[in-house]
Amino acid sequence: MRNRSTLVLLLLLVLVLLALVLLDAPPWLLLALLLIVGGLLAGLMGEKRPSAPPQQPPAPAYPPEEFFIQDQLIVSGPTAAVVTAVQAAGAIIRPEPLRRITFADLDAAVRACLNDCAEVDFGDYIIDLYQLSGSETAVADAIAAINRAVGRGSSVRAEPNWLSGHPWDPTGSPWDPTGSPWDPTGSSGGSSQSAPPELFLRQWAFQQIDLFGPRQAGTGRGVRIGVFDTSPYENQAAATLDWVNKPSPLSLKLANYPVPAANNAQKDLSNHGIFSAGLAHAVAPAADIQLIRVLNNNNIGDLFTLSHALFDFIKNNVHEQLPEGVLGAVINMSLGIRVPPNEAGFNLPVEVLALRDVLRAAHCAGIVVVAAAGNDSANLPQPEPANLPANWAPIIGVAGSNQQLGRGCFSNRGDLAAPGGDGRPDKDDPTKCVPANDVCGDQDCPTAVIGPIIKTETNTGFAYWSGTSFAAPLVSGLAALVIERGGGQLSPGEVRRLIECGVTAVSDPALGKGIINVRNTLDNFEPCQEKLGIAAKPSAA
Repeated sequence: MRNRSTLVLLLLLVLVLLALVLLDAPPWLLLALLLIVGGLLAGLMGEKRPSAPPQQPPAPAYPPEEFFIQDQLIVSGPTAAVVTAVQAAGAIIRPEPLRRITFADLDAAVRACLNDCAEVDFGDYIIDLYQLSGSETAVADAIAAINRAVGRGSSVRAEPNWLSGHPWDPTGSPWDPTGSPWDPTGSSGGSSQSAPPELFLRQWAFQQIDLFGPRQAGTGRGVRIGVFDTSPYENQAAATLDWVNKPSPLSLKLANYPVPAANNAQKDLSNHGIFSAGLAHAVAPAADIQLIRVLNNNNIGDLFTLSHALFDFIKNNVHEQLPEGVLGAVINMSLGIRVPPNEAGFNLPVEVLALRDVLRAAHCAGIVVVAAAGNDSANLPQPEPANLPANWAPIIGVAGSNQQLGRGCFSNRGDLAAPGGDGRPDKDDPTKCVPANDVCGDQDCPTAVIGPIIKTETNTGFAYWSGTSFAAPLVSGLAALVIERGGGQLSPGEVRRLIECGVTAVSDPALGKGIINVRNTLDNFEPCQEKLGIAAKPSAA
């Protein structure tokens, strides 16, 4: 405003000056006016214009801290070769590993199985976690240094310590616990959505898989199920949820591994693991269920911690070394590894080789591995493939079915399916798939499954939740029943084929072989064995 007034005055003075020149005014008057005009011009030119507010840099589309730990590196290979490579990489990598996985600790038969399809000796194989120093590019720089040191064709491999947890996308998918209101407290900031306890065993999900219809007996006795997930128990070896008393009390063995610090601003998802364990228990009520904490309360962990926890479970449950009365083991992973797309531009390897080695060891140890397919397919014309590790053979990747025997609108593709819920149509767009946990009320909710959570003064100890996370433990429970029925003498591949033999056939190829059916699987166990050419073996029970 001040600049505009000065400019107007200056123009008026110039006009007056021109008029006086034309009227042949005295020189002293012209000189005085010229001095005034010059002063105004100088003031106007010297006036500082207000500076524009500083521009904030745009948020990166793929923040590195949401994909991998910025100052850690995983290196795997033969012991001496790993140590030499790390030393050659220089000061960017601190020479002493933070933690180590040693394959020599595995049973000799498992190592021999691994050696059959590898060019290294797993008797001298390690996976190390190292601390890095340097800039924000430390991980890429360290991997490049390792690769230069070892050259092409080396058995030494370096990779980021990727984050693990429920797969999500950078924009925060509403079908993932970390990205939005997808938790037992309901959606869109709604109040706690407790479920009536009496609905738990009567819910549509259990009816769909024929869990409690007349069938041959099976309880999962003698089978261990490791649920690798979140846990609200940090300093306990065991816990009993006494409000879950049907079909039997839910007792959990507990283990905890180091996890990243939780961000309290995010939602507390510590019940995610209990919910999953409760569903596995409903199918196999006599199974030995171990809840193993590898994710923090925000449902986030890291690749090395997951690999280490899995390795310990495998080492303690090698089929040929099981104690008397234990028939076999199942691994349940309602989680995934978040590997960035190419457009993220991180210049990092994305093969996740360390986890692949560990899960190959699980297969060699005779352990069935089940993983959730993921929830990335809401509002897409075609469902996405299963997330890692559910997309790896021979892992059983589980899609989520809805009440109508179709695919839950959020679910990725799977090898087979189990109930996971669905999304209600958006009121403005009937074709849209959005979470519906907050609208279930006190009914057998068609868009959610019911499972146990920690009981408090404000909830019943049961809640509504949805996702392939909860389809997976239903399959893990059925795997325990099949292992029990086979007397502990079935291989992981045979367990899978027998489950597939008993499924309810569906038309959607995204649900793989079909939706699991407990009654069909147990009632047709021997006919399926004969059909599949699986020889009956003496029971180890």
